[in-house]
Amino acid sequence: DTSSEAHALGRPVYKVELHPPGATFSPNGLPLFTLTYRNDDGGPMWGKDSRLTFTAPAAGDYIVRVRDARGESGPLYAYRLTLAPPRPDFDLFVSPSNPNVPRGGRIPVTVIAYRRDGFDGAIAVGTEDLPPGVSAESGVILPGHSSVAITLTAAADAEARTAPLVVTGRAAIGSQPVVRQARADEKVSVLSVAAPPDVRVVSIEPAAIELAPGGHARVRATIARENGFKGRVPLSVLNLPFRVTVPDIGLNGILITEAQDSREFEIVADENAAPAEQTLFVTARVETNQVASPEQASVPIRLKITARQGTQ
Repeated sequence: DTSSEAHALGRPVYKVELHPPGATFSPNGLPLFTLTYRNDDGGPMWGKDSRLTFTAPAAGDYIVRVRDARGESGPLYAYRLTLAPPRPDFDLFVSPSNPNVPRGGRIPVTVIAYRRDGFDGAIAVGTEDLPPGVSAESGVILPGHSSVAITLTAAADAEARTAPLVVTGRAAIGSQPVVRQARADEKVSVLSVAAPPDVRVVSIEPAAIELAPGGHARVRATIARENGFKGRVPLSVLNLPFRVTVPDIGLNGILITEAQDSREFEIVADENAAPAEQTLFVTARVETNQVASPEQASVPIRLKITARQGTQ
């Protein structure tokens, strides 16, 4: 939680060694610095307020000093200081804030978690009270991750209507179950429109993948073109866990050319990939007159990364 400091060109940069408070040193020609905790920007959710996480290195008295960032002061400068133990928690946000779901289409929606005070557990996210004809695939924000993509699907006969989109996250913090609803800066809605998408991802093979660390799997995605669209279709893979990648895709990524309706690619787990279970989606994107249309998502792929042999 310390603020970064800019270093001018030519200033010394040191490789440092940290020591506990009160340590003494024999003179050896190397410089000594007292390290303090400092922050002038609390980051997301805190606006212009400063925020600092401090772990006392030893029992004793400590000083909290607050000052104006510009060095100004006076009797009219007032501050409110709050000291409290950590309260692990999380907040949720949805992007895009107003998703449009074409009839017969399936689009990805990203649920983003802002984790508070060290909370790093799994968060199960899903939707509630969707309108008739619209359904959703739930997901899990894995430990160490900050987001997950879920999908919204509109049936071919879904009514064109607007309805609130309610996204919830469920987690265990300590021994307590916690439920949080996604915050919205504006009215968040689901919109089913009459026109079907230009491209749909109609099949994914296989539907389930199990990989050991260092393993790889071949995946084939097949699309269907509609509305006379004949152009290129870039594909993406959402929700890949840490150390799981799609390698060797070149400058154009996973690309279905004008002459193709399907494409194979590999999903590879690194030798140090941790055990995990996640739902993946393959998305297709098209551009019409240089205007990108909403991505269309596939049915889910169930991915399981197993533990390394000989570990628990």
